[in-house]
Amino acid sequence: MKIIFTLILVSIFYDCHSNNFDDFIRKTIDEKCVLIKSRNIVVHTIENEIRDLEVLLYQNQIILEKKVDVLIEILQLERSLKNAIATFDMKFVKFRYQKGIEILKMVYEKILSLDHHFGTLRSFQDIALMSNPNSYPEFVKIKENLKSNTKSKDPIRLPVFLDNNPLISMGYAVVSSFFGTGDKQKRQGEMEKISCLLDFTLSMQSDLKIIYYETDYLKLNNQELKGKCIQLFKDYTKVIGYKFSLDYCRDIDDWDNVISLLDETIRTLNNYSDQPFSQEQKSIKHNINNLEFSIDRLLGFINEYSLFISQGEKYYHKFLSILKNYEHKDICISQLPTQYLELENEILQSIDKFETAYNVAELKGTKLRDLLYGSPE
Repeated sequence: MKIIFTLILVSIFYDCHSNNFDDFIRKTIDEKCVLIKSRNIVVHTIENEIRDLEVLLYQNQIILEKKVDVLIEILQLERSLKNAIATFDMKFVKFRYQKGIEILKMVYEKILSLDHHFGTLRSFQDIALMSNPNSYPEFVKIKENLKSNTKSKDPIRLPVFLDNNPLISMGYAVVSSFFGTGDKQKRQGEMEKISCLLDFTLSMQSDLKIIYYETDYLKLNNQELKGKCIQLFKDYTKVIGYKFSLDYCRDIDDWDNVISLLDETIRTLNNYSDQPFSQEQKSIKHNINNLEFSIDRLLGFINEYSLFISQGEKYYHKFLSILKNYEHKDICISQLPTQYLELENEILQSIDKFETAYNVAELKGTKLRDLLYGSPE
């Protein structure tokens, strides 16, 4: 008896343009459920057919010729079962590989967003100016007033580079306020006007440099991740014969071509999968191993990216703690430079982005492996 199986699979293709990992996970689970349920239906149907025939085979009233026919049919069904399992195994390879492409695309978009994020942050020059009292007009004006009121009629003039040095300028202003001539109350008032500015620039100078250098460190790490992602895409898609770069694929929206090459690769593998062991079979096994190895490399990269985001979030919490721990913030809040408050706001926004927009908490650790390889929840 010839058994004809009609298998209808519902293909749910995820929109690669979405960066919503929750939506991606939900759709991935749905697709995996469809595949697993379809596989179970086909496999269980064949297994039930085999069991029914085995029962029939051992009935005494069945003549020998009929038993031979039943035995032949069982062998045919066993071969059909083996082929069905192999077909679904290939479908799962394709499913995991295609999900890997989608994940790579989404993560690369996050890396590019991080690139933009670091590109818009304050430069070293901005931070250096923030910690230099000479960059604030009110300080320069009062310093000049104090300088003109020094007791010495023939004071030593500092070289320009020393006069612009933050520490020298602060020291000069303080000394001039104590030993200068002119109205004492006026000098006192001028000193009070810049006291918070002097305290802030002196106290925060080294801390602000820490913020800059460690932000630059994160920026360089992101550049390194970007390079790894580009190389991973090249290696990942080389298996299916795609010859273009990740940026090229992204720029011309060539993702459909990538999927077409994947479909073609899977069709080729399926065409040879039911043939007797041969050189082609060896090649097929090698290609399947390459597909699976590419997926494993992707899993490692996602963990590396997740670690970077976690590290970045901790760095920004550290930066926020540095700013908030400025000792005289409560006293000087009204006189602090606007750049200080802007920097604090930038850091708060960065923390939020690292916790939400850049994060892939849903895929950390073994979660992605469980999503691609584990049973549906």
